[in-house]
Amino acid sequence: MQTRLVVSPVHLFLTLLFVFLAWMQPCSGSYGVTYTTNEGPKTILYGDIVGPTDGYDNEPIQDTSRQDWIYFSFWHEAGADGWDGPTAFYEFDFRGLLSSGQTLNIDSLYMWAGTGVPAQSMVLHLISPPQFTPNIASYKLRLVSIPAGITYNGPYVWYGNHGDITLPYYSSADGTTGYRFQAEISAVPEPGSLVALAGGLGGLAVLRRWRRLT
Repeated sequence: MQTRLVVSPVHLFLTLLFVFLAWMQPCSGSYGVTYTTNEGPKTILYGDIVGPTDGYDNEPIQDTSRQDWIYFSFWHEAGADGWDGPTAFYEFDFRGLLSSGQTLNIDSLYMWAGTGVPAQSMVLHLISPPQFTPNIASYKLRLVSIPAGITYNGPYVWYGNHGDITLPYYSSADGTTGYRFQAEISAVPEPGSLVALAGGLGGLAVLRRWRRLT
C-alpha cells in the first residue's frame, strides 16, 4: 500500500513563516562612500548601525565661500524631507542602517567650480569604492541635471567601482545651478536569507508535486 504524505495547515503555516522571516532578516553593518574633486574638499556619505538618522545629525556645513575650489556637496533645505537643519551645502551626510530590500536615495548632490577656478575639465574622483560591512548593498550614482549652456553627451550613470567622472567646466557662485546628481544604495538579502528562501519555497513545490503524483 502506498503511503501519502499529508501536509497539515500548521506545517504549511510554519514553513511559510520561516521563509518570510528568513527573507526579512535585516542586514547589519555600515556603508560609506567618499569622493573628492581635482581641486576641492572631500565629500562623504556614511551610514552606521548606531546613532545616525536620515535627518539632520549635526553634519558640518560646507564652506562654499572659497572661489578657487571645485565642489561636490550635499544640498539640504530646511523642512524638506524631514530635514530640521539649516538650508545649506554639507560636507557629510550621515544616514541610518539599511534593512534587506530597502533603498536609500540621496536626491541632491551638486558639483560646480568656484568663479576663481580657471577653465578646465572638472573631475569627480572616487577616493575608495563604496565600503559595505558586510557586503550587502549595491551603489549607483546618476547625473540628473546639467547646467544651462553646457553640452554633455554622457555617460549619465556610474556604479560602485567606476573610475573618475570628467565633466565640462562650469563655474558659478551659486552651487544649486551646477551639475546635480542622485545617489542610490540598495540593500539586498544576505546569502543565508536567500538560501533559506529558496530552500523553503523549493520544499513546498516538491511536496505539492509529490501529492499530485500520488
